[in-house]
Amino acid sequence: MAKIKLYKNDNLVLEHDGDIQDNNLLVFENIVYDPEKFICKWELLAELQAALDTLTERDREIMYLFSNKYVDAAIGEEIGMSQRGVNKRKKAIFIKLREILKKI
Repeated sequence: MAKIKLYKNDNLVLEHDGDIQDNNLLVFENIVYDPEKFICKWELLAELQAALDTLTERDREIMYLFSNKYVDAAIGEEIGMSQRGVNKRKKAIFIKLREILKKI
């Protein structure tokens, strides 16, 4: 078992106990990864997080509730917005995220 450290731009983004098998496959949380694919996955997740960080607190809350299967009416009730307002805001959020992620 070895300490796996993943850096991006000299910043530590992941540190976890893992293992490297004889065939150079990486074992992380009992899942076997090709190291190149593993690093690409973490880089993509970092880009996704950076895109989400550009959202306002309210927009992040809308996306959080949406990702937890709340319908627009329930989201609106939770944050004090109409169902139609939530629907329009979600569309605007997805457009913004899509534009940011196109650059990846």
